[in-house]
Parts: sequence; C-alpha cells; structure tokens
Amino acid sequence: MPPSGHTKSEPLSNRVKVQFTDAQLQTVTQHADAVGQTVAGFVRSTVLMTLDEAAGKEVRRKKPHTHATQLQIAALHDLAMQIKKLGTNVNQIAKQANTGMVPITRGELQYVLNNHQLAFSQIVAAMEKLLA
Repeated sequence: MPPSGHTKSEPLSNRVKVQFTDAQLQTVTQHADAVGQTVAGFVRSTVLMTLDEAAGKEVRRKKPHTHATQLQIAALHDLAMQIKKLGTNVNQIAKQANTGMVPITRGELQYVLNNHQLAFSQIVAAMEKLLA
C-alpha cells in the first residue's frame, strides 16, 4: 500500500494487449516474481527501461522490496517505535527525578535502562539481518 497522501502523477488509462506462449509467460512471471512485481508492472517497467536506454537516458530503477524485506522493515519500524516510547519514558523519569516530584529507585531506573538495551540489541540484529 502506498504511503498516506501518495498519488500517482499520471493514472494508467491506456491498455495494451500482449500475447505470449505458455513458456514465455512462465519466464516473464518468474522474472516478475523474482523482483516482487506483478506481470503487468514488470512488462511495463521493462519496456519503459528499454526505451529509455535506447534513447540514451540514464535509468534509475528502484529495486522493489520482496515480501520478506517488507516484513523486516515492518519489524524495524516496530522496534523504532519501542525505542521512541522508551526514550519518552526516560525523559519523563529524568524530569520527575530532577524536580523531586517522584522518588526514583535504583531498581526502577535499572529496569528502564535494561529495556532500552534490549531494544537497541534487537534493532542492531534486525539491521544486520536486513543489510546482509
């Protein structure tokens, strides 16, 4: 699903019929699946890329995310949100401790810091897995 507020610059309003043999369609489908695109999207991007290359234009083609990569990105996002929440908690604790509003015990502070360390470890492991 595209990000909120994302609109296509130009809607696809024209249809072109292309015919393939069974073997050709299987090959095209395998290539489309390999790059995480639909057959129609793969054919469209391949044709446009070929035309751009023939015209001598430099082509920047985004590599689509595979399903596994999308799941890893979602997991990283969840971990980032946890880090943000933990940071907010640390700031609230620091403010209360500095103003003397609420006495903070060493055990409570250690608990928050341990949660922070655990979340950071998970982020590092997820990033290493994503970049591998």
